Amino acid sequence: DVLGTLFVRSGRSLTIPGGAVLRFHGAQSRLIVEGALTIQGSDGNLAVLTSARPTPARGDWQGILVRAGAGAPLIEYAQIEWAVRAIEVPTGIVATIRNNTIRNFSDTGIYLIGSTATTVVQSNTIDNLNDQGNCLYLYDAAPSVTGNTLRNCYAGLTTYRNSSPAVNGNNIITSNQYGVMVDGAGGFTPQPVINGNQLGSNVSYDFYAVSFIAGA
Repeated sequence: DVLGTLFVRSGRSLTIPGGAVLRFHGAQSRLIVEGALTIQGSDGNLAVLTSARPTPARGDWQGILVRAGAGAPLIEYAQIEWAVRAIEVPTGIVATIRNNTIRNFSDTGIYLIGSTATTVVQSNTIDNLNDQGNCLYLYDAAPSVTGNTLRNCYAGLTTYRNSSPAVNGNNIITSNQYGVMVDGAGGFTPQPVINGNQLGSNVSYDFYAVSFIAGA
């Protein structure tokens, strides 16, 4: 059980194997990574990060926050649930996030800032179950997004500012209010490359572009 904040300090490492269950107590409880993080379950033997409450609710704990200067996190075969923002990774960090189940969050499943193509978001199921929040939110980010299922969020995929991800390899983006939202508000021009996916059956729009600069 985690009471408060679990810190992985610079120069330190934390490995969470399959079968481990971390239960976070309190709305400000979180995992903060300044060193190295490896969460490595396996198919059928997930590592679980969850709320400690007997009757959990979205936003029970903050989620995983990777800070600038941390090592390259590996998060695979984990189940992360009941957080505010399940995973947040800042500029300058190369992350591998794959084969996870992320659900029941109050804000965002995966939030990437400034990521490049060396960051991999692959084969995750991000399902918020209530058509709220963002499944995958990219802020000036250009990761490789392949083979994910993004569903039951307000927006399945949001590309904001100058985000230019490669979104291919049969991502399934469905049953959201907005499937893909491309937002250049503030004078920016996001340029995602989206092909070879299953994009459909979203409530308002499958693809929605808004607030581009003139001539974009």
